[in-house]
Amino acid sequence: MKIALVTDSTSVLTDQEVKDNNINVVPIPVIVGDKEYLEGVNITSAELFEKQKQGAAFPKTSQPSMGQMIELCNKLHGEGYEAIIAITLSSGISGFYQNMVNMAYNNPEYNLYPYDSKMTVRLQGYLVLAAARMIRN
Repeated sequence: MKIALVTDSTSVLTDQEVKDNNINVVPIPVIVGDKEYLEGVNITSAELFEKQKQGAAFPKTSQPSMGQMIELCNKLHGEGYEAIIAITLSSGISGFYQNMVNMAYNNPEYNLYPYDSKMTVRLQGYLVLAAARMIRN
């Protein structure tokens, strides 16, 4: 069975880990003041910290749009993936997991299986890497 693995940018996986494990990383929107960035796309963690040191407003996060997630699932489905496992940051700090649950319910053709990591940052990344090993084996 061909299984796709999806996570969000809060898992702080390296580019090499993403490439080596065929992981699809969805960037989390980060808002600093009145400007929105996509984490890992047009702003790095280091740049966020630098903005903080320079006195910028504390960053807020949003979640990926449903349109963005549907586009990704359509792409993966079109590439022949028979199932999609989405490991999200903690549902206690984001609505991303619940959106994935709703998307799975409303789009059964994706065979989308959301998993609430109940964590974030590198711990979430370790969980994603463990899932990648299980998929590979």
